[in-house]
Amino acid sequence: MGNSELQPVSKSAGGQAWLLLALDELLAIVRECINPKVSRSGLDRCLRRHGRAL
Repeated sequence: MGNSELQPVSKSAGGQAWLLLALDELLAIVRECINPKVSRSGLDRCLRRHGRAL
């Protein structure tokens, strides 16, 4: 596994934590850690597409 991939335990723990975040808070984290160019609407569409609507 590469350094950017999460172990199953990390995925589970991280998956639970993001449920407590508002879309704007999650957007700030995604921009800082994953993709600085992601849009708010793009993140919202991605979450909805994967059944994780906020």
